[in-house]
Amino acid sequence: MPNENNQEEIKVENTTASTTPEIQTENQPVATTTPSSAEATADPPVGEASKPAEIIETPTPEPIPTPPTPESSPSPIKNLLLKAKEMIQFRKGAKLEKIMVLARTKAAAGAGQGKITNDDIQKLLYVSDATATRYLNQLTKEGRLKLTSRRGGAFYQLP
Repeated sequence: MPNENNQEEIKVENTTASTTPEIQTENQPVATTTPSSAEATADPPVGEASKPAEIIETPTPEPIPTPPTPESSPSPIKNLLLKAKEMIQFRKGAKLEKIMVLARTKAAAGAGQGKITNDDIQKLLYVSDATATRYLNQLTKEGRLKLTSRRGGAFYQLP
């Protein structure tokens, strides 16, 4: 059907039998193009298959410098905290050693059969009842003292 401008109208029809669209003009017969089975299974042209694949080099990223870890360069505040903790542990160790000296002297003198009490530790170190109990429990766990009696108050002796 001609247009007002006398140009040919193009119709595009899809069919299920054809893989390519059919183009029909008013004056031309319909031509379908379907690939033959030989063309569908044919290998690619020799020139294309024989080309080696191009190797594309990607630039390797430069390593990103990592910030220093806290262990490698502690801050001044952390240094102070570490020193303070070391001093506390040192003083605690000295107090525990005083308790052991008291236990040895009482055992050697035979006074009270070498028994020490929580009250003895409080007077010796000028600490509270709870702190004296923690010190005696730690020495007991370490095996340096032995808890002998709980009735009427706890007594500790050398093992």
